[in-house]
Amino acid sequence: MRVEKKMIVMPALIMITLSMTGVAVTQWSDEIYVEGTIHMADMVLAFDNCESPVCTEFHEVDGVLVLGELCGKDVGETTCHCQGEITDPR
Repeated sequence: MRVEKKMIVMPALIMITLSMTGVAVTQWSDEIYVEGTIHMADMVLAFDNCESPVCTEFHEVDGVLVLGELCGKDVGETTCHCQGEITDPR
């Protein structure tokens, strides 16, 4: 009779222990979402008069530039405008 009780109690204790562990893990795991804009740098580019400036994004695949962002992810934005002639500030 004593062996039969152990066979019933042990699986029940294991199930209770696993349940308590699952509850503890879910209480400690939080998700953090960070959103914001980071201004990394400014660039001054010089264009010749042969072509108008084009503002597009490229990524490199096996040494070849491909139009668009890598894996279609929207990870950045590029903006450009024609301001007119700028003399070298140095």
